[in-house]
Amino acid sequence: MKNIILPAILLAAFAAPSFAQTNTAAGVEPYPGLEGLDCVALIEKLDVTLKEVEISDELKVQVVELREKGITDLSANDENACTTSLTAAFQLLVPPKE
Repeated sequence: MKNIILPAILLAAFAAPSFAQTNTAAGVEPYPGLEGLDCVALIEKLDVTLKEVEISDELKVQVVELREKGITDLSANDENACTTSLTAAFQLLVPPKE
């Protein structure tokens, strides 16, 4: 019995990171500096950044729409969808430096 359980535990432990979900699955690359922030913190950071950056009205409408979608996703308890929407908003607002 021990010969079966230990390898199964080890397999699960080493395979888990490969199954971890990221925003890249939804086509949105992780935005630098936002790692580890929850949706509420992302919304607050987005609001501050939106006030600091000068962008066109068109782009601002897109960012606000993504912010609202993030809030809707948060209300539906969908943390992954929320972070995906907010990360996409950040990418529009301040494209990551390469």
